[in-house]
Amino acid sequence: MGEAERSPVGPTTSPSGTKPGTARPAHWTARDAILYSVLGGVSLIVPIALLAHITALAVVLPTVLGLWAVGFPMLVFAARVREPRTLGAVLALVGLALAVLSIGTGWFNWLTDEPYMMPHFLDPLLRGQDPYSTAITVTYRQYGTGFTDTATYSYLPLLLVLQPFVVSYKFFTVAAWATTAFLVRRRPWALVAIGQPYLALLAASGFNDFPVVLLLTLGLVGVAGRRQLWAEVLSLGAKQFANVVVVAYYLAKREVVRALVAVGISVAFVVPFLLWDPSSLVCRAVIVWPPVCGASSGPPFSHFNYWIYPVWVVGVFFEPLRERARRLLRSAARGEADVARGAPTDRPRTP
Repeated sequence: MGEAERSPVGPTTSPSGTKPGTARPAHWTARDAILYSVLGGVSLIVPIALLAHITALAVVLPTVLGLWAVGFPMLVFAARVREPRTLGAVLALVGLALAVLSIGTGWFNWLTDEPYMMPHFLDPLLRGQDPYSTAITVTYRQYGTGFTDTATYSYLPLLLVLQPFVVSYKFFTVAAWATTAFLVRRRPWALVAIGQPYLALLAASGFNDFPVVLLLTLGLVGVAGRRQLWAEVLSLGAKQFANVVVVAYYLAKREVVRALVAVGISVAFVVPFLLWDPSSLVCRAVIVWPPVCGASSGPPFSHFNYWIYPVWVVGVFFEPLRERARRLLRSAARGEADVARGAPTDRPRTP
């Protein structure tokens, strides 16, 4: 065990009945069982109850559910749950079962047409046409109902080939979600955030963000603590939000050069298509919400999948974000105390 990992409890301060350097084992209580039951229940009941009123809640539903998903790990933290990593593992297992049930029965499995459209977005490119300016029409059948959708490709180029083609896209997105939860299993709050059943339902619907989130996780969290640079690079060519996350990550660490490199890699992915048809690429892929180009997709917060990224950020970076918030609150409290005492908040300037 490394020096930084040693217990601060020494031979002279060890609790009664324990060996020096060890802590008394924690015992589960009725409170722990109740908290697990309540938090596990609300993580399942709240999103299902809201989705059941999707028609009545309309455009505000994605925002309400997104805020719920972002706030859920904070709720678990505020409840002072013992072993949040265990709770996260339970949530992920429940979520996986829920995802399989959703795909098999169609239960809350109609939140997007992406699993049906994504395999066909490559068709124009295979015919030598620009996918950003060539509309495709796809007719598909889902749980006994026929649908016809027309759309043009609106993501970064790599997502065209970041798909299995040989199996259902929905199983692909569920596998990406489950792998992401597995990769963050040693981070309690990340597992609680990503493993919650609501995200499993989104994955079961087939949102194409989950393979991108998996790349982000491989790149910024890594495998057994080893970050995968290749995955970080690929995420920069897949979907716009990944670029924002990666650049913001390096800027937060004050690594400006690496942030600029990330921007450069992002640009490199789109240069061939930018030369092909600059106007279509800028409107549909570079700008996330492009009303200036005549799009009618609505504001970002009105999309279910856009909230996946804030949930991921809150979970993966829960501890540093919490510490930052605590410092800000302490600083604000000190400022208020100085004002209450009538003390100057700034040092006097010297002439």
